Amino acid sequence: MTTTPSLRLATAADIEALLGMMRRFYAIDGYPFEREKKERAIRQLLEESVFGEIWLLEDQGRPVGYLVITVGFSLEYNGRDGWIDELFLEDGCRGKGLGERILKHAISRAEAFGINFLHLQVERHNEVGRRLYERLGFEGNVEQGGLIIRRKIICVFME
Repeated sequence: MTTTPSLRLATAADIEALLGMMRRFYAIDGYPFEREKKERAIRQLLEESVFGEIWLLEDQGRPVGYLVITVGFSLEYNGRDGWIDELFLEDGCRGKGLGERILKHAISRAEAFGINFLHLQVERHNEVGRRLYERLGFEGNVEQGGLIIRRKIICVFME
């Protein structure tokens, strides 16, 4: 990494790069990766932005990470809620403050979507990630083998 990586909205032209990073991300914890299903889901999210956004992190035009934010609705959370569905950084980009930068971007995008609560799931073994999330205001409890943590988003839609 020689420059400060940039974030931009992903497009259909980024699908192959996204699929490659997804495959590496899923392999970390042994999650199944069904390419056709993932490609279909990516295309749907890119075409129907009401469901959320995919952001690509690039270093000198080379994809080095991605962020997926999705939007839902919850009576428990008084309206719109959202998920940081996926956040991935290539090995060489970890430990350089990029995770925090991407999370702050996700929080900003959640505010723009009018999301009241932003959720994410972190694997139990990911202590570094969990500490980062908690430092940025996420809190939660252990559910279904992983840790579900959420962050309240302050916005005018909630009042």
